[in-house]
Amino acid sequence: MQGIDWEIGPGENWVMVGANGCGKTSLLSSLLGYACPSDGEIALLGERFGESDWRALRCQIGVVSSAVRQMMADEEPAVESVASGRYAMIDAWGQITKRIWTRRRAS
Repeated sequence: MQGIDWEIGPGENWVMVGANGCGKTSLLSSLLGYACPSDGEIALLGERFGESDWRALRCQIGVVSSAVRQMMADEEPAVESVASGRYAMIDAWGQITKRIWTRRRAS
């Protein structure tokens, strides 16, 4: 992938489409901070990759992608996957609080 200059404004929704193997998953993984870009730079919400806590930034955006699902353990229960999304993480780390369980069941 070369020459990508992409800016997403507040309230905008985007869809990435393209042929298999063209780099959609790699781009998304880099944007979310799960993979390091091999060249260039990435900025998210005014912060540059490598200079900020990308985990905190992920909590401010929403992503729906099979690329995220591919990073999860196959044996992880769906409710734990949903609960881990509360913290913008892959896999549930530590104890899921009663409050989060209650909110997930009500959704």
